[in-house]
Formats: sequence, structure tokens, C-alpha cells
Amino acid sequence: MNSPYDRDGVDERNGSDGHGAAGQSGGRDDADWFDGGWDTLGGGDSDRPDPAVAETTFDELSRREGDAGAGTEQPPAPGYPAAARPPAEPATALPPRGRAGASRSASERTAAATKRGQVRGRDEDGGRRLRPAGYVLITLFIGFGLASLLLAPKLANLAKDQPFGVKRDVLVALTKPLTAISSLLRLDKPAAAVESALGRGKSQEQSGLATRPHPSGIPTSSSSTPPGGATSPPGGNLPPPGSWTPTRKNQLAMWVGGDSMAMIFGQSLVAMSQPTHVIDAVLDYKVSSGLSRPDFFNWPVRMQAQMKSFDPHVAVVMIGTNDGQSVQYQGKVLQFNTPAWLALYHKRVGEAMDILIGHQHRQVWWIGLPIMRSGAFSKVVTILNSVYQQEAATRPDVHWVDTYLMYADKHGRYQDYLPGPNGQAELMRQSDGIHFSRAGADVAAKLVLDQIKAFWHIR
Repeated sequence: MNSPYDRDGVDERNGSDGHGAAGQSGGRDDADWFDGGWDTLGGGDSDRPDPAVAETTFDELSRREGDAGAGTEQPPAPGYPAAARPPAEPATALPPRGRAGASRSASERTAAATKRGQVRGRDEDGGRRLRPAGYVLITLFIGFGLASLLLAPKLANLAKDQPFGVKRDVLVALTKPLTAISSLLRLDKPAAAVESALGRGKSQEQSGLATRPHPSGIPTSSSSTPPGGATSPPGGNLPPPGSWTPTRKNQLAMWVGGDSMAMIFGQSLVAMSQPTHVIDAVLDYKVSSGLSRPDFFNWPVRMQAQMKSFDPHVAVVMIGTNDGQSVQYQGKVLQFNTPAWLALYHKRVGEAMDILIGHQHRQVWWIGLPIMRSGAFSKVVTILNSVYQQEAATRPDVHWVDTYLMYADKHGRYQDYLPGPNGQAELMRQSDGIHFSRAGADVAAKLVLDQIKAFWHIR
């Protein structure tokens, strides 16, 4: 039953407008979510009305209030013996009087409270006023459109980075008008300004390059001018490979690069090289990159920049997990593993190796890809590894490292768990069946580091 105290008396005591959370039947309702209910209004347990008194009907209370205003004694409430009748509420708990001293009617109080709620920006049930659904949808649509125009260049790049096919063509077509409108309205300028302020104005291939000091104590080769008359790189000509032993003062500079496979492998290789105190190693990887899609990330340009900036003595590369896809070349899309595709991929791999070798005859360790859990992906890896091995065989400065069967059992089948250095079985791959676990990366990194240390006589 509705309580007259819930409707008016409690609200007046706690300064409410008569339609807050405590002014609803049953105590709490949807308004509690907004206004915090009874406790938010400031009423504790001690302030709550007596449930027995709450049984008095609203009409009865109004009649009693009217009689009290006329100066007559209030009769007992129905259902209560005269001796057990609850005491009358204090005058302060009753609604304010009208001009003639009589209480306002229920409809008058409701209308006044509703008016106060509207003035305060609330609807008649005490909750915050909600916007129409159409208004919200229009606001979202405008916001989405503005964000699309502001980020149009990035959206266009994301579309172009998709694998060649119908999906990519559709996304590219959709982003072209966005880019044009964004450029026309100059809405692409704020994003460019932010990128420039953060130091990202350069292309991704030219940003974040590694550098190192070039000590003069390292012996140089007998010829001061490299073959072909090219100028020497910073730090002078490199000595003949393996003709000197790195020291703490004259360290061996090692650059490690590639895609996501190179990330964990490179971390292990860099970490293992630190205890030697004679190897200065840096890791440079780009997730989802490869040699097949220079439009996404141009590794030849990146390699040229790193070889000039860091000028390492040795380069280690692990790449290819994203290269088993169709490519676009001279306006044509070449399907993976076709003769035209293989010829182009051979060319790109060979060019990358030549950039790393340079006229200094840097030593390059090209790490092959391991067997994959997926049989179909393993076939792709076999094709890619064959290209790497063939190109390395024609370049004496490139050391080919075959890891394919290192992660297989004696029958040549993929294995997640293999014996580690201590002879115990360890998890070698991540859950995707592609990338290395830390233990798996350590196995390949140790093999490569042992070869490098042996080549430069590092103990």
C-alpha cells in the first residue's frame, strides 16, 4: 500500500521535491539509479517511517490533517485500538499549509512538484530527461562521419594494406571519396600536425633508426677505396670478415631484423649476446611485414637506412611468414607460387641480401622458417625457404640457417613440445602454431649466436 509518508512527509524532511527516489511506491524504482535512493537523500534507518503508520491511507491522512487544521482532535485510525493508536506525526513532518492554514490537496502538491522537477531539468518521475532515439542516432552519425573525415588518410592506408582481392578493391573504392573530401576541407591537417608533433612526420621506413659510435681502433681492409670506387660508409671500411676479434672497446655491431617471427627470436639473440660484452646488438622488426608487399612496408628501403645509420658488421634476418600471398607488380596481380611470382620473389630476396652485404661485405645470417602446425602453411614455408636457400647459395657472404626440421620429430612432423637444453620437454611454439615461444626462440638464437661467435673468434 502506498505510504503517505513516502509520498510527502519523508521528502519534506529531507529537502526533496516530492518526486525523488523515496517518493515512489515500494521505496526504490528506476529513479534510484539516477538519484541514489533513500540514503542519497540523507535519510538513515532511524529516519524511515514506521511501517505500521505507513498503513494509514492517503485519504484518511488528508482528512485527519484537515481536522487538525480546524483545531479538532484526530480520531483513531481504522484498525487501531484507541490505546494503541500511534502518536501523531510532528507538525514539521506534514506538508506546508496553504494561505488559509489548510493543507494543499494531493493534485496541487503533485503539480507543484512536477513544475519544480521540470525547472530543475528533470522529468516528472524524478529521473533525468532522456533524448529521443532519433536525436541520439543523428548525433552518432554526425560524429562517425566527422571522425571518418579526420582519419581518412589512415583508413585509406588500412584499405590498401589488405590482401589483393575483391575485399581490398571495395575498401579502397570506399575510402577514395573520404580522402578527397578530407583533403578538400583540410580536415586531414590536424592528424598530420599531431603526427609531426610526436616526431612521426617521417615515413615508417625512415623513423626510429639505430645509431652507434664508430671507434677508430678497428683495423681496416688493405684497400682504402671499396670496389667500384664507392665512398666508404661512416666509420671507414670494414676489415676482412673474421680477420679481427671484437673487444669491449671495439665491439661487433649486429643488426637483427624481420617480421613477427624475428621479434621473439631477435629478443633472445640480443639477450644472449649481451653477456659476451663484445657484441652491440639491436633489434628491428615490423609485425605483418615482408618482402611481398613493399606498399605496406618497404624492407629494402628500411635496410638501406639501417645499414647507413647503424653500419653493422653482421646482419641477421628472419622474415617470410606474410609473403605467401599474391602481389601486385607493374599493374598486374601475380598469384602466389606461379612462375611470374617466383621470379619476382627471387629478385626481391636477392636485392635484400645485396643491400645487407653492401660494398663492405657484411656477413649476413639468413634464418629459414620452421615447420608450421598447419600442413598447408608448411608447404608455403617450404617454397619460401627454397628461394632463400637458392639466393644465399650464390652469395658467399650470406650464411643460410635451416630451422625447418629443428622443430619437428624424427619423422619430420610438427611438434609443440621438444627436448630443451636440459633434456626436459619444453613448449617450443605459441598457441597459433606459428610463432616461437621463449624456449623455441632460445633454441634458434643459440644456434645462430654460436655460429657468429665462431666466425669472429668470440669466446
